[in-house]
Amino acid sequence: MTYEFIIFTRKQKNAKMETKLTLRLRKSVIEKAKKYAHNQSISLSKMIEIYLESVTAPREKEVGTTPLVESLSG
Repeated sequence: MTYEFIIFTRKQKNAKMETKLTLRLRKSVIEKAKKYAHNQSISLSKMIEIYLESVTAPREKEVGTTPLVESLSG
């Protein structure tokens, strides 16, 4: 069973345009997320925004070990 969960946002000064998003999630997930956001002193919308930013951010390219370093490390 799913429940409708609506995130309302508002435009703030010097902020980029914000858009409303509707998600369908299990009620238990919504309740736990609300509790977690409250305990972190942030809004649920902000928490989800931070999460989405983190999972969609470009990943830094891993620097490989050079053959010289490999030979020195044994």
